[in-house]
Amino acid sequence: MQALIDTITSKVSGVSAEQAKSVVDSVLEFVKTKVPHPVATQLESVLNGNEFSMTEILKEEATEKLENLKDVAAEKFEDLKEAGKNLMDKIGL
Repeated sequence: MQALIDTITSKVSGVSAEQAKSVVDSVLEFVKTKVPHPVATQLESVLNGNEFSMTEILKEEATEKLENLKDVAAEKFEDLKEAGKNLMDKIGL
């Protein structure tokens, strides 16, 4: 992020490092609200000097989808268990 702040202060006359940081922080927070969470994480990482990693994005998205699937499966299992119990009660077992 510092490289971007330095670029702004060097190219825009009269802008202090503090002002540039404020602008960068504001823009980053705005953009992060407009993209999926894994992409937002990568944006921040890239601005801090790290390489962009599509692998990390895919890993985060896969983990999130698997957690959602686990929750849905648990709900369905509970529904099935309750339906089985109701059926057993109905037939007197």
